[in-house]
Amino acid sequence: MIGQYRPMTNEIFLYGLIGDQASGLDAKTVTATIRAATGNLDVFINSAGGFVFEGLPIYEALTAYDRGTVTVHIDGLAASMASAVAMAGDHVIMAETALLMIHKPWDSTVGNADEMRRN
Repeated sequence: MIGQYRPMTNEIFLYGLIGDQASGLDAKTVTATIRAATGNLDVFINSAGGFVFEGLPIYEALTAYDRGTVTVHIDGLAASMASAVAMAGDHVIMAETALLMIHKPWDSTVGNADEMRRN
C-alpha cells in the first residue's frame, strides 16, 4: 500500500497447535493478548487445529473485540479448531494456496474390553 495510510494494527500469530502452552498458543495467553490490544487486530493462522476447550475462549475473545476491526489471515492451513477461530474475524482473507478444513468434532474412549462393551 504505497502512499496509503494504514491504521495501527496489532498482530497475533497462531502458528502451531491451538492450546500449546510452550508456544504461547494456549487460551490464557492468547485471550490476554487480545484483551490488551487496542485498534485494529490482525490474526495470522497456520494451524492444524488443537484443543476445542482452548480454542473456544480465543474465538469468544475475538468475536467480543470491539476496539477495532479483526482481520483473520489464513496464511497456510486453518484446520479443525483453527478453522473455527478463523471464523471469528470481521474479515477473513485466505492466501491463494491456503486451505481451510472444517469437520465434525471427534473424540475417543478409553477402557478395557468389558467397559467398552457397556458403552
